[in-house]
Amino acid sequence: MSSKRIFGLVGLNGAGKSYICAHLKSEFEYDTCSLSDAIRDELRANNMPITRENLIQMGNQMREQYGPDVLAERVAAKVKQNRLGFAIDSIRNPAEVEALRRHIPGFTLLYISASEATRYDRLCLRSRPGDEELMASIDTFRAYEAREREGSETMQQLDKVIAMADAEVDNEIDSNLSALLERLVLDGR
Repeated sequence: MSSKRIFGLVGLNGAGKSYICAHLKSEFEYDTCSLSDAIRDELRANNMPITRENLIQMGNQMREQYGPDVLAERVAAKVKQNRLGFAIDSIRNPAEVEALRRHIPGFTLLYISASEATRYDRLCLRSRPGDEELMASIDTFRAYEAREREGSETMQQLDKVIAMADAEVDNEIDSNLSALLERLVLDGR
């Protein structure tokens, strides 16, 4: 049996990246990870609370100190050893995409999209730790998002990463996500 595909997921806040990872895990037995896990580990090691602001600042600090691809480099070895399929969430810098493509043959970057209204509603419903800052108002949500979309080389650059995507997954409420993911997964076998 051949291996399944290795997917990377990029998308704006509340687009459904974590949901798609969970779906790939439960329906197709994929392993999953988030590049943000390395940032969370660093925050814990420094006894810092895991807030969106701290995640952004620590991620930027790690990219400045170790290079803009540091998070992807930390995940690549683990992913390369996996033959069951893998989904990597929280890709936010072009250097991360380049590192994953360099280390993982057949790596496929998926842009997970949904409207602003859908994404904000999802964010408010999920109430994940760290989301409180984003949920304050739609204007706050937009301000955080604008900052994450266009940063310097060692910061988040979501617009550039989205432009590097191999395919788009429309994750609006009425889309047929299961059928689309099944097609993507089966094409990789």
